[in-house]
Amino acid sequence: MNELALTESSALRREYVDRTDALDKVKFLRMMPDDLHVTTEMVAAYFEVGVKTIESLALDHREELEGNEHRVISGDELTSFKKVCGIHSRARSLALFTRRTVLNVGMLLRDSKVAKDVRTYLLNAERQQIAIPQDYPSALRALADEVDARKVAEQQRDALKPLAEAYADLMEADGTFDWAAVAQIFSRITGGLGRNNFLDLLRSDDLKILKANNTPYQVKPLDRYFKVIPTKAGNDSTPTTRVTPEGLDWLRKRLVKHFNHQSALFVIGEIA
Repeated sequence: MNELALTESSALRREYVDRTDALDKVKFLRMMPDDLHVTTEMVAAYFEVGVKTIESLALDHREELEGNEHRVISGDELTSFKKVCGIHSRARSLALFTRRTVLNVGMLLRDSKVAKDVRTYLLNAERQQIAIPQDYPSALRALADEVDARKVAEQQRDALKPLAEAYADLMEADGTFDWAAVAQIFSRITGGLGRNNFLDLLRSDDLKILKANNTPYQVKPLDRYFKVIPTKAGNDSTPTTRVTPEGLDWLRKRLVKHFNHQSALFVIGEIA
C-alpha cells in the first residue's frame, strides 16, 4: 500500500489515528508546557511547512480534525490555558492540537517530507506486525520470539501485581485518589513530600497545575484527569479535588519531567 492512500481515505486514517508513537519515531514533537497540546505554529514547525498551510488544512478538514481533538479555545478557558502554559499573548482565541490531531494532520498533508515519512512509518510498522514467516526456520524463530515475549509480559504482570494491590488500597470508593494518597504514591519521585508540600509544588509557578483552592485550571482535557467534588461546609461550598487513575499517569509524566528522573520511578513511597 502506498503512503498516499492515507491522504485519500478517511476510513484508513481512522484505523491509524491512535498510533501517535509514529510522530516521535520520525521527528521529535515539541509540546506545550501542559504536555498535552501544540499550537498551529508548532505543528507547522514539526512538518516544516508554513503556518498558512496548516490553517488551510484545518479549515478544509475541520470536522475530521475536531473529531480527533482539534479545538479553538477562548474566554475563561483560554485565560486558564495561558496561566498553565505561561503564555503572554493577547490573542483572543487559540487553536490547539493534541498528538492525535497532529498525526491526523500528518496523514492529510501531502507537501511535507516529514508527513510522508510519518505515513511511511505507519504502513511499514503495520507490515512488520503482520509479516508471515516464509520458511520453517523463520516460523520456529517467530514462535520462539512469541514465547519469550509472553514470558516477559507474565513476569512484568507478576511484578506489578503488588503495586496494583497497593494502589487499590489507596483508592477511594469512586475509583479516585485524594491528595494524601497521591503524595504517597509519588513520594519516591518528589523526595518524600507530604500532602501539603506536594500541593504547594503543584501550585508553584514551575508546574501551575492547581489554583490556590487546589482545583485544576479548567482546560478541557484535564477533566478526565481530575474529579472536582463540591463539598458543603455550613453555608459555603468548598470544592474537593480528586485524581483519576489516568490523572496519576499524567501527573507522573509532569513530575518526572520536573525532577528529571527516570520514568520507571513510579513507586508508592512507603508501600513499595
